[in-house]
Amino acid sequence: DGGAAGGEYVHSASLQASTEQAHTGSYSAKISFDTSDNQNHWAELYRPLVIGAAYYSAWFYLDAAHAPAVYWTLFNFFSESTAGDLAQRRGLWDLNLNATSLYFYDEISGQFADASPPMTYPIARWFQIEAYVDLAPPAASHLSVWQDGSLILERGNLQSPPDASLYFGVGSQ
Repeated sequence: DGGAAGGEYVHSASLQASTEQAHTGSYSAKISFDTSDNQNHWAELYRPLVIGAAYYSAWFYLDAAHAPAVYWTLFNFFSESTAGDLAQRRGLWDLNLNATSLYFYDEISGQFADASPPMTYPIARWFQIEAYVDLAPPAASHLSVWQDGSLILERGNLQSPPDASLYFGVGSQ
């Protein structure tokens, strides 16, 4: 139903349905890219956010350990002033990987927060990231994050975006 209902964004990467490694069922979304060119690579699947309280979750499988040069976003929330228009995209809150664990970045305030307690993400094993978001524009929002069922992050008083088109994305950026 078009970008306002969700979809995918791919830049210098490959995003495909794959039977190589499925968490349950027969398929998973496989993202591949080669960073030897020192360029940005991005592949993401996204859906609209729900105003109010809701849970968002995804399972991830990393085939090898990686150390991002700057950041590596797996799970994010963003807005677009015009639904489905990437040029109008504005980042809100990101869950990123460093060399060993997840951390949070608030794109609105520019603040970082490490997972607490820090939890090493596994290699060659599925792991789950789950977020509870109480989104209440224009009032402040709340975010709680679990990795494999363990609470690792609580952030309150997050500035809510004014844009009407809000999204949740998973992938690799």
